Amino acid sequence: MLKTLVLVLLGAAGATAFILSCSDDAPDDVDAAAACDCPDAEPPLAGRIVRATANGPIEANSPATAQVVCPTGATLLSGTCALEENAPDITLNFTEAGTDLPGFVCGWNNPTNDANTMIVTAICLVPAE
Repeated sequence: MLKTLVLVLLGAAGATAFILSCSDDAPDDVDAAAACDCPDAEPPLAGRIVRATANGPIEANSPATAQVVCPTGATLLSGTCALEENAPDITLNFTEAGTDLPGFVCGWNNPTNDANTMIVTAICLVPAE
């Protein structure tokens, strides 16, 4: 127990010393230069995350699949599957990323006598210009 306490206190003291030595209030200039002329590693994300949506029918008493594709050159980040009208008996069988093109695929099964509409959405990151 004492050994553990000593190690924790030494670790905390070391972390505190490291943080203080690298802070703006450090007595020596150990920080990077104030003006950095390095290129940006990644362009800003503003406007680069887009949503692509597709709707498709789910006929009564049948399975249905729908896919939405991201814009050209984009990378799929996420996707969702939804129904236009709430129908607890219609089941979502599978979801997956598009195999040939970046996008999202949803597969449904409708055992009811009522048709519905599926909504497939892909969240995509488009390349910087």
